[in-house]
Amino acid sequence: DAETREAGPTEAQPHPKTQPRLDSLRWAIRLSTWRLEASPKLSREFGYLLARVNDEPEREAVLKYLKADDQRRALVGRLLAQQAAATLLDNVAFEEVHVDRTKGRKPFVASPRPTASNFNFNISHEGDFVVLAAETRCLVGVDVCAAQQLLRRSTRSRIATSSSPPSRDAARCDEESLVEELDRSFRGSFSRDEWRLITRPATDAERFKIFKRLWACKEALVKARGDGLAFDLSRASFAPMPRSNWRRCEVRVDGVARDDWRFDLEDLDADHVCCVARGPASDVVDERGAFRATLRGVDDPDARLTEPRPPFTVLRVEDLLPSKVRDGLVAIRRDHLLADDDAPCYAACAGEASPSEQVHAEAVSMTRRCPEGGAPSSVAVPRPSTTARPPALTAASRGRRRQDRDDGARAKCKRSVLDDLVDDGDPFWCTIV
Repeated sequence: DAETREAGPTEAQPHPKTQPRLDSLRWAIRLSTWRLEASPKLSREFGYLLARVNDEPEREAVLKYLKADDQRRALVGRLLAQQAAATLLDNVAFEEVHVDRTKGRKPFVASPRPTASNFNFNISHEGDFVVLAAETRCLVGVDVCAAQQLLRRSTRSRIATSSSPPSRDAARCDEESLVEELDRSFRGSFSRDEWRLITRPATDAERFKIFKRLWACKEALVKARGDGLAFDLSRASFAPMPRSNWRRCEVRVDGVARDDWRFDLEDLDADHVCCVARGPASDVVDERGAFRATLRGVDDPDARLTEPRPPFTVLRVEDLLPSKVRDGLVAIRRDHLLADDDAPCYAACAGEASPSEQVHAEAVSMTRRCPEGGAPSSVAVPRPSTTARPPALTAASRGRRRQDRDDGARAKCKRSVLDDLVDDGDPFWCTIV
């Protein structure tokens, strides 16, 4: 089990709908790989994807976020939910999935009624990742934790540079800084045993690593059950399973060991840790009863909680759409790719160009046509230092030459990126060309 999770998330293979029928899903989207041609309010691509969300309340919830990244995370989460239901449930199309939420804000498929015995899913987004876990036999909750932003900037900097035990005096000073900050913000959410686990290591980096794992477990448990804010996190006390190297945890709720729950942890990268909680369907908390009505209502003896699940698969945003809907996204990206401004950068941002092509494309596209005699408003392609400028060259001539050079670079980069995309054989980009 530990060996299968050491490798971290895997890259997507075929489109999710083409995979064999499964009884669980583990999907992740890395937000930094999806760049829009404009802010969400002005982006044609964002508007097109938002229109694919089937429920008006869910679309409105996406737009209520103030920051652009939060809007993108929320939109990806809604698309993940619809595609997961269409993938795991028989005879359910992407455009037919309607999602509702319990009083504790746990999402569930309200219609059509799931055919699987205990189908449910959960979504989490923080930092650079949006993740989904779905199960057909047991309750599931997921949490991705990148909690560095919750700490002071000075503390984050010290954690990033703390790799070896400091001297005794320095260790006492660092420990007071980090532990006091965690104590101020989170102490009431941890049991005494958990707090000892957090404060035991000698470095801030190790302390914070344990804090993130414990916090992710607590959030995943609450999200699986559907409690929401009503659950006192200190009631659940977690500890690593013996010889699991923090890849699995056990839990005691109100002092009682719950062996019927399983908690698997996976490092998505150096900054993000993810926990998936699985437990019996009878533990669901649903005051209104709409979600409970979609479940079988009894614990599935075939839930196989003792069996490990595969690691997360990293998908692209376009993987979350049915093939017929992807055609519209192709058209929008094609129009932008063939536009004059930012075309090389957007082609590279699609994730298909090589790293060197991406660097070159972004440098070229970030160069703006500057006023006569003025300097570029952003990063410019550096001039060869050995070229001597004629003494009679005016400011206007320099501006025109710079504009001609940038236009030629854009066109050349656009052709090379398109050629490489077609050579890679990706049908998504072959359709554009």
